[in-house]
Amino acid sequence: MRIDQHPPVKVPQTDEELLEELKKAKKNVYKASIDMIDIHHKTVKEGQERRKAFYEMKDLKKKSDKAREKRKELAEEDLEIKRQRQKFFAERRMERESKWKRMTSTTP
Repeated sequence: MRIDQHPPVKVPQTDEELLEELKKAKKNVYKASIDMIDIHHKTVKEGQERRKAFYEMKDLKKKSDKAREKRKELAEEDLEIKRQRQKFFAERRMERESKWKRMTSTTP
């Protein structure tokens, strides 16, 4: 046997009861509309925050990509400078060795 949880609905009989039920219904509709508006505002605000966070992340990604590119360019420049120095020192060493060989050679 199942017990009904809700009491039976009382049907209003008089005009005053009908007016009272109408006022309650209007009040409930007003509350529901305010709740819906609050939910809408909350949803819009969350959407704006998500959109803002998305564009901030996009900007951060652009900045990090630019920084990465700049670091890459600087590394290439450093590598080029290092190669030039190695080449310069190798040439100096070759000059010294050739000069030393000329000085130490026994043939006049």
